[in-house]
Amino acid sequence: MDTFPVSDLKPNSYFDAPVFLEDEYVLLAPDVPVTEALINRLKVWRYNLVYTDGKPTSKPSSTSNAD
Repeated sequence: MDTFPVSDLKPNSYFDAPVFLEDEYVLLAPDVPVTEALINRLKVWRYNLVYTDGKPTSKPSSTSNAD
């Protein structure tokens, strides 16, 4: 799993894979946007890195096809 600096997180962006805070604690699913409040809270909690196998994107990942 790759690391991603909290300082590089952008509000209203997404990741194309789950983002983890620690080992198995899922912070964001691919369809949930990064928010300014989340970024600020991570800084208050003194987290410098998050973990993901994904890449940042401007749109949510399509995880299912709804009919």
